Amino acid sequence: MKYAYYQNVEKDAEGRPLGFFGYQPGQQLLFIERGEVEFAGSVTSLLEDLFGLHNMDDRPYRKKVRSMSVGDMVILELADGPQAWVVDHVGWKKVELPSREALNAVWQTYRRNA
Repeated sequence: MKYAYYQNVEKDAEGRPLGFFGYQPGQQLLFIERGEVEFAGSVTSLLEDLFGLHNMDDRPYRKKVRSMSVGDMVILELADGPQAWVVDHVGWKKVELPSREALNAVWQTYRRNA
């Protein structure tokens, strides 16, 4: 199954991260990784596996980005269409899929301001 991982990079007016309070629609999401994993169980178990992968000491991109945390999003390419899931305070929460235009616009804005 294909997936895409985005970190919530939304900040308040004083530059403090807001993602740790949980995802809110419209918050800025930064593309981190696109990958493919074997899928044999439930969506929840797959999401937990991805969470574990991106929280290990030797996780992908560990020197460039923080570990996966509350407010971050994973988009799964399921047989019946894509689904967006965010890390919640406990477990995962299914949310409305952001538009591709919104995700691309955030990437361009972040690159200009980085």
